[in-house]
Amino acid sequence: MMDRRRARGSADSKKHKWFLYMTGTDNSLEKRIYPHVSNLTLTILALLMVKLAVQLYLYRIGFLSVSADEYSRGITAARWALDGTIPTAIYMSNWLPFETYLNGLALMVWDNVIWTPRITAFLFSCFLLVYFIKLVQHLFGRLPVTFLAGLLLVFNPWFIWLSGTPMLDIYYLAPFVAGLYYISKWVSERRGLYLVIGGLLFFYRPASTARAGYS
Repeated sequence: MMDRRRARGSADSKKHKWFLYMTGTDNSLEKRIYPHVSNLTLTILALLMVKLAVQLYLYRIGFLSVSADEYSRGITAARWALDGTIPTAIYMSNWLPFETYLNGLALMVWDNVIWTPRITAFLFSCFLLVYFIKLVQHLFGRLPVTFLAGLLLVFNPWFIWLSGTPMLDIYYLAPFVAGLYYISKWVSERRGLYLVIGGLLFFYRPASTARAGYS
C-alpha cells in the first residue's frame, strides 16, 4: 500500500514539474544531464546528426543539383583557383565574388569541382542551424520549442536544397542568422562584445551579395 502511494506521489510530482516547466514557472528540465554538457548542446548535436543523415541519404539516392547555376559556380571557382581570373559577368551580377574565393581556396586543397563546393555549403548550413537553434532558445527559453523549431528547419525542403548544393544564398544567410543571435543577446544583456560580433557578421553579409542591403 505504501509502495503504491509512493509511486503515485512520484508520478504526480513529475507531472507537476512538467506543468511548471511548460508554463514557464520552472526550468529544472533544462539542467545539465552531464557535468560539462548542457541539454542545449546535446540538442544541437542531435539535430546536426539528423541533418547529416538526411543529406547523406539524398546524396546516396542521386540528389546533387537542381539547376545548371549550382554547377557553374564550382566551375567559376575552379577557374579562379587555376589562373586567378573571374568572368566579368560575376562582377556585374547581384552576387559578389566571396563564394568564388572561398570555394576557390577550398579547391586548392581538394580539386573536386563537384563535392568541394557542396562541402563548404554544408558547413555553412550547419553554422546557420547552430545559430538558429541558439537564437530560438534565447528568445523562447524552452528546450522543447527549440528542438521542434530546429527539427522543422532540418526537414525544410528549401533548407535541404541550399544545404546540399552550392547555391549562393546559404553563404550569406548563415552569418545573417548568427548576427541576429548576437544582436538579440546585446539587446537583453547590453554587452558591447555581442554588439561588435553582430556588427561584424552583418558587415560580412553584404560582402556576399550586393543586394543584401535591400533584400
